[in-house]
Amino acid sequence: MKHEEFLESQDMVSTSEAAQILGVSPQTLRGWRSRNLQPLKFFRVGRNCKYAKNDVKNFLQERINIKMERKIKIK
Repeated sequence: MKHEEFLESQDMVSTSEAAQILGVSPQTLRGWRSRNLQPLKFFRVGRNCKYAKNDVKNFLQERINIKMERKIKIK
């Protein structure tokens, strides 16, 4: 099985799709990758990067939890 076939069989999203889910621009994700600030694992296939949908969802949930904790501490 080729890498592309494997990734297509997984629940993967593109940089644009991951950015949309997270509410950031694709350029933000590219910037994180280029500066090694990437909080998400990604897989490079040729020139494209793919993200596991579960990783994106988990990252988003962590960010929501952090924001909720901050709001609770402020009150």
